[in-house]
Amino acid sequence: MRKFCLHLLFLALVSFGFLGCADEGKAENEIITLDLMEATKNVKNLNLSELVDDVEYVKLETREDCTFGLGRYLVTDNYIVVFEEYKASVLFFSREGKYLRSIGRKGNGPGEFFRVSEVIAFPEEDCLVIYDGGASKLIKYSIKGDLLLEQSYPRNLERISSFSKLGSDYFALVFSSMDMDKQSFNRIQIMDKDFEILDSGFPVLRQFVENSSNFNKISFYLKSKTTHILDNDSLFEIDEGALIPKFHFWIKENARPENSNPWRPEGGPYNRFGGVFELGNYLMCDFDIPGEEEGSFYGYSIVYNQETQSLFTLPELRWYIRENGTEAAIFNDIDGIHHIYMANYTNTPITHFTEKMICKAFDIIDLKSYIEDKTHEEIEVKLPKRQAELIELVEKSELEDNPIVQIFHLK
Repeated sequence: MRKFCLHLLFLALVSFGFLGCADEGKAENEIITLDLMEATKNVKNLNLSELVDDVEYVKLETREDCTFGLGRYLVTDNYIVVFEEYKASVLFFSREGKYLRSIGRKGNGPGEFFRVSEVIAFPEEDCLVIYDGGASKLIKYSIKGDLLLEQSYPRNLERISSFSKLGSDYFALVFSSMDMDKQSFNRIQIMDKDFEILDSGFPVLRQFVENSSNFNKISFYLKSKTTHILDNDSLFEIDEGALIPKFHFWIKENARPENSNPWRPEGGPYNRFGGVFELGNYLMCDFDIPGEEEGSFYGYSIVYNQETQSLFTLPELRWYIRENGTEAAIFNDIDGIHHIYMANYTNTPITHFTEKMICKAFDIIDLKSYIEDKTHEEIEVKLPKRQAELIELVEKSELEDNPIVQIFHLK
């Protein structure tokens, strides 16, 4: 079984905190330093056609037993999985939108959920692993809805802060605290689909936990079968057991001292560096700087083109689902029906993305409002037939119907 050199991670992250500032895009010891403050001065449009070459629409079947509100989505090759955090249910639809089944129910018994925090599916699509953040447990179900395995993490001993799929048959757990009597613990566990621990690493002193405002900010994503891990202000690859530093995100002004922990403490006027993900050749991240009013922040969506080594900020585009609002967005010149807004606090951000697709879900009332406003008529789109297809699908839908999932296929 493939192993991960997680015991090296702690030393790498500590040493990374003492890196100095380099010029934009400059490689130093295979590390590319990106100056996020400089990026905010370079506003540039990114057209969706630079990322994707096709789009499809899936109207989710509406029935009394499968309606939902503000759902989260997991789109695989064969299924669309919808889950609502506090409704404690997981709904299965086919890739064509037909309702298939629901999994689980609210409760504290075996296989029951208190709060569905995250769901992952593996490439074989033979099972799901669900993280119940309310009851602090992992639950494994077959695709047909059979309970296969369950494992609890008592809150007085272990607390999971994040949960991410890393490959075809393994995933990562990141812990924010462990047994209070321990002076140190391993922060990361790699597990297989049978909940067996494959590796454990990143030793952390409890003193660091108690003094850090950034302790929950570790995240993973998978690209080209290689695991990428983001911690503090640095992005690494874990490839065949080797930890490879790739990017250092420099935030300069108002940074924490040593720039190694950029998330501001509560009430502090610090710049804030957020999550990172990749779409094709584009590396994207969130970046906030303090606003003029106390406690306010101004958000940027920053993009690094790894092919051209250009670093820039997405422009703010008007959006019509909320009156007179603007947010940073990728310009949708594919079908013109709503841009790709990046902020998590809009009601139509990216719902789900993989190496192959960008997925968004829209309520029918929002789509009807956008189309009636005729904004799409102002855009010269690459796929006018697809635009007409979506408009026709919306016009045939009722306001109370389940959402339409918009799936853009990456080049």
